[in-house]
Amino acid sequence: MALISLTGNANWFKGLFEADTKFDEDGIHSFEFIPDNESLEAFKESGSRIKIQDNGGIRLRRKALDGTPEVLFEGAPWDPSKMVGNGSAVTVVIDVYDSRMGKGTRLEGVRIDELEEFDESEMKAKAMESTKADAMALLR
Repeated sequence: MALISLTGNANWFKGLFEADTKFDEDGIHSFEFIPDNESLEAFKESGSRIKIQDNGGIRLRRKALDGTPEVLFEGAPWDPSKMVGNGSAVTVVIDVYDSRMGKGTRLEGVRIDELEEFDESEMKAKAMESTKADAMALLR
C-alpha cells in the first residue's frame, strides 16, 4: 500500500458524489483527473494498472461500498449539492496497492485548490452550439 498525492485538474466531478451503477450494481464514485506533468510521471512510476486516456486524463474511482471519498475546499468538507466546474485545480490522494491482478488503485480523497464555478447556462449554450455546428456540417 502506497499513498500518493497528485495535482492537476478535475473534469466530470459530479460522478464523485453520485455513484454510477451502470457497470457495478453497488455503484462506483469516479471523475476524470488531468494530472500536471510531474504528477503524471509519479502516477506512471506507481505501477497502477489504470490506463491513461488519449487526452492525458486518468479515471479515478472508488467503489461505493468503500464509502464516498473525502472532498475538502478551504479546509472544510465540500457540500456535495454544489457543482464543481470542469478545470478546477485539485490535489488527489490515491492508494496504489498490490492485488492478485497487479497494482490496484483507489481514490482516497480530493482537495479543491482552485474552484471553477459550474455554470449550467454556459454548459447548455455550448451543447447547443456544438449540436448546431454538427448539424450544419452534415448538411454541407
